[in-house]
Amino acid sequence: MKHVRKHVQKFASGRASGYGAAYTLPVFLTVASISLWVNATHLQWLGLNHVFILAKLVLLLGVHELLRPFCLSFGDVCTLTAHVGAAANAAVLQFIKRGLHPKFSEWTLWYEWFQAIAFAAGQHNGSHILKLPNALAFRRNFELVGRLLGGFSCWCHGHTLESFRYNGLEHLWLRSSGGTKNERRIVVLY
Repeated sequence: MKHVRKHVQKFASGRASGYGAAYTLPVFLTVASISLWVNATHLQWLGLNHVFILAKLVLLLGVHELLRPFCLSFGDVCTLTAHVGAAANAAVLQFIKRGLHPKFSEWTLWYEWFQAIAFAAGQHNGSHILKLPNALAFRRNFELVGRLLGGFSCWCHGHTLESFRYNGLEHLWLRSSGGTKNERRIVVLY
C-alpha cells in the first residue's frame, strides 16, 4: 500500500522531467466507469445516453493527449486546457464580430481557430516541447493528426497517398485513384 501511495503522491504533486502521463489509461477508465455509474444510478432524470457520456470522455482524453507535450504535470494540462479553450472561444467570437468573415480572405474559420489554439498553447507552455519525452509525444500527435486528416481528404477527393524513402526521408505524393498504377513521376523541389 505504501508503494501505491508513493506513486499516487508523486503523480499528483511532482514535476518530473517531461510529463509522461503514465497513469492516463487507468485514470481514464476509472473516470469513465464512475461517470457511467453516476449516470445510471443518480442522473437518469437527465436522460443522457451512455454513448453521450463516453463521447465526452473520449473527447477529454483526446484534448489531454494533444496538450500533453506542452506540459510537465497534470496541473499544467488543466491550466493549459483553460487557456487554450479561452483562446478558441475568443477566435470564434472575433469571427462573429467581423460579420462571419475570417481575418484574411485566404483563411477559413477552421484555420483561424487552429491558429488561435496553436498560438495560445505555444505562448503559454511552448518551451516544454523541447524536452525529449514531450518532443516524441508532440511528433507522434502530429503524425497521427496528419494521417487522419490526409486519409480523410484523400477519401473525399478520390486520391491515394503513396510514399517512398530517399536519403532517410519519407516523401509523399497524391495519386488519383483512377490512374495507372505502374506510372511513376517524381518532382523534386529545392
